[in-house]
Amino acid sequence: MFGRGKLVTSSLRAAALVAGAVIFAPFFAFADSLLAPAAITFTVTPGATPLLFEGGAAGVFVLTVENISPVPIQVVSVNRVITALGGLDSSDTLAEAPSVTADACRPATGPIVLANGDKCTITFAVKPVGNGPPETEVPVDFGLTQVEFTVGTIPAPPLIPTVTSRSALADFRVEDVPVPEPATLFLLATGALCLTTFARLRRGNVETT
Repeated sequence: MFGRGKLVTSSLRAAALVAGAVIFAPFFAFADSLLAPAAITFTVTPGATPLLFEGGAAGVFVLTVENISPVPIQVVSVNRVITALGGLDSSDTLAEAPSVTADACRPATGPIVLANGDKCTITFAVKPVGNGPPETEVPVDFGLTQVEFTVGTIPAPPLIPTVTSRSALADFRVEDVPVPEPATLFLLATGALCLTTFARLRRGNVETT
């Protein structure tokens, strides 16, 4: 009798364990899915590069980040570095790496969550080098500066924040501002004199009528 009762108790315990495993298995799987690293895929697309002139004003450049992964993501870092100089005159370059002027991916309130298909933009100021020696080349020579932009993202909470990075390259052209040739200067001066004389004659005609 004692042996039979012990056997029944063991069977009940085994059945309870099996039932518990069946009941809680979906919850454990759900918890594992929340904590497991998620596969992140996103794109970093450079916009049109501004035409810059040596000693001129800074241009505007926009970088677009798009989430193409099934999980929501957040942008956590944006880096840029000058990787190469080229063109006909490598001294016509950027004064420094582009600086962020507006970041819609990471506003002051904190990184936004990008669902699948969502996009955000990062805006940069691109400053050309200051004035150098006068140039008289025809056509005007130019330099190219290649910049690599790297964006880091993580899965949005509560997923494990594993950083995934993507990079994009952009080439910025900086042109010299040519010094007008003597003949051009003469024509400009003659044209300005003619316009001044015409304006005076016209004003005199108006006053006499």
